[in-house]
This record gives sequence, structure tokens and C-alpha cells, in this order.
Amino acid sequence: MKKRNKSAKFSILGKLLRPIISVIVLTALVLGIALFVKEISTLSYKKVISISSPLLAKMGLSSDKAGEVAGEFIKRASDTDININSNPIKKSEPILTVAIFADSHSDNLNLLKAISKTKDLSIDTVFHLGDLTDLGVIDKLEETKKILDESGLKYYAIPGDHDLWQSVGLDNFKQVFGDNFHSITIQGVKFVMLDNSANYTVVDSKLMTWFKEEVRDADFVLLSQPLHHPTFNRVMGVVDGEDITKVKEQALEIANLIRQSKVKAIIAGDQHASSTNIDAQKPTLSHIVVGAITSELNLQSPRFSVLRVYSDGSYKIEDILL
Repeated sequence: MKKRNKSAKFSILGKLLRPIISVIVLTALVLGIALFVKEISTLSYKKVISISSPLLAKMGLSSDKAGEVAGEFIKRASDTDININSNPIKKSEPILTVAIFADSHSDNLNLLKAISKTKDLSIDTVFHLGDLTDLGVIDKLEETKKILDESGLKYYAIPGDHDLWQSVGLDNFKQVFGDNFHSITIQGVKFVMLDNSANYTVVDSKLMTWFKEEVRDADFVLLSQPLHHPTFNRVMGVVDGEDITKVKEQALEIANLIRQSKVKAIIAGDQHASSTNIDAQKPTLSHIVVGAITSELNLQSPRFSVLRVYSDGSYKIEDILL
């Protein structure tokens, strides 16, 4: 009888405690979610890397990989409107929106689609980061220029390595498009476009002198080739895994000049795959690659990018699929 009474008492006690425990667990869960949302809403680049680096190090991965992880997180956060600024602020209005094209490779049908979508988004300025053609033949360069001229859009272009092939240099591109470098300020936002398209040749000293002066107060640097990527073996100074020593050294010089400036992002083409990675040495600097417009030899579906800059100085870049 005593054992039964004891069991009955525990049974009654359990029934009484069960709803209380459920309330406690549920409350803890809600508080945990609230704290998580509060913390994630104020994440900065430095926090993302500081969180991910020790974990990745234990897995035997490098700080470059931490930058890749942080870049992917920030891209996802940006897509879901999570605030990734260092301080929580009210959502500001965009002061500037531009389109960024790359690697159209004489795919004029897709280039026209990109132009049409750009107009649909009420964007009137385009930056083209090179490889407008496959071989840099004059008539193909002129075809592309005609399309861009007739679009009615303001556009600025620099060559890619494919645009140098036929003339083994800049002659054809400059004959058709003029300068291979630009400094443009729109609504107080400064873009510096530097031609680093030659795979095996350094940027000449005259252009480097110009760049050193212009980059000091730039907001964005636009290049033909990326300076860095954690996994691709084709960046400035590295061609399909082969180091081109002098060019690689200059890529490091350019990267250091940018790190010493207030530049928010380095935006490049050439890889035919869009990506965002955080600089391993300067967490407030992003390395962004724009996807290709062409439908040929493309690692992704054809696309271009739209860059929005906001009144608080922040920015957002997104892919627009063709």
C-alpha cells in the first residue's frame, strides 16, 4: 500500500510540474531566439570572422576560408535584409543604383537582355568590367560599342584579357572605346576603374601613379581581374594555378593601396561566377566578383549585378539573372 501511495504521489507531482517545465522551456526558447535575433542584427564583419576563424582553424582551414564563410553569411544576410552594419541603424534610402556588367563575350543577345533589365530597374549607369568580346577583333568591339551607344545608358568600360588577344595589347580596345581607365563620381560616390586585364604583364607605371592618387578617396574599385579569391586559381598574378611572379607582386601592391584607403569593395569580373569574400587583413573590405553575361562557358546562369549605395554609407550588391 505504501509503495502505491508513493507512486501515486510522484505521478500527481509529475502532472503538476509538467506544464510548469513546459512554460520554462518555451520561455527559454523564446528568449534565446530574441537574443539571437538581437545579436545577429548587429553583427559586423569582424564579429563574423572572429566567430568563424577559431572554428575553421580547428578544422584545419585557413583565414581565407573564414573570409569566404563570412562573405557567404553576409550575402545571405543581405538577401534577407538582416542588418550587418557595426551599429544598428534605421534603414536608409538608396542614393545611387548602378549596374555592373562583365564577360559578355560578344553574346549580343544576352547583352541586350541585360540592358533591357537595367532599364526596367530604372538604372541609367553601367560599368562593364571587360571581356566584351572573345578575341578583341575590331569589328566585334565595334558591334558591342554600337549596342551600348544605342542603349541610351551612360556606360564606362575597361578591357578584359580576351579584348587584348587580336592586337596582343590595348590598341584595338583603345581605338574603339578610348581610355582603359576611369574615375567617376556619382552622387558623391567615387568609382575607380583600373585595367589589370593583361595576364602576364604588369600595369604600367603611369597608370599605377594615376591609381595611387585616385584610390585615396575612392569608395569602390572596379577591376578586370580579381585580386583575391579563396578557391579560384585564376586571379591577378595567377593563371590557371601558375604564378606570374611580377604580376602577383603588383596585385599585392594594389591590394595594399586599397586597404589603406576608404574603399568598401573591390569588384571584378573574369571568373564567370559571382561571389563575395571578406578581405583577410581588412574585415571592412569585400572582394566581389560579378557573374558573366554570356551563355557560353559559364559556371552559372547568365547574370549581371546591381549595386545600391545608401545614405548611411552602406551598400548592397545582388545578382540579376537573365
